[in-house]
Amino acid sequence: VRDAEAYRRWSELQKERPEGDPELQSASQDILQIPATLANLSLELLRECVRLAPQTNPRLGSDLGIAGQLAAAGVPAAAWNTKANLHLVKSKDRVGIQQIMAQQESEAKLLLAQLNDFLST
Repeated sequence: VRDAEAYRRWSELQKERPEGDPELQSASQDILQIPATLANLSLELLRECVRLAPQTNPRLGSDLGIAGQLAAAGVPAAAWNTKANLHLVKSKDRVGIQQIMAQQESEAKLLLAQLNDFLST
């Protein structure tokens, strides 16, 4: 819902405001902030799953594994959304955003592998 609202706001502003307008720039940032927040929350949840793994009842390990898998999926999902809107970012800032996305995806894979390894034992 927040994503749709941010895009609606940007769409309306880009029709009536010149490029570089502060409010239009703010709307562009809002569009990119939403998937960034999703990626961060997904990683936090995945880290929590890894932290809880040693304390989890073995009979509930599958639930924790499923939660971790779903959390991990939020990271590339957020990256897809960000990539779709990279045209809104100044070219000089794109590389930094792409590096952050790559780091987040690498961390999610590593954490998910740790969780899988622990739950498989």
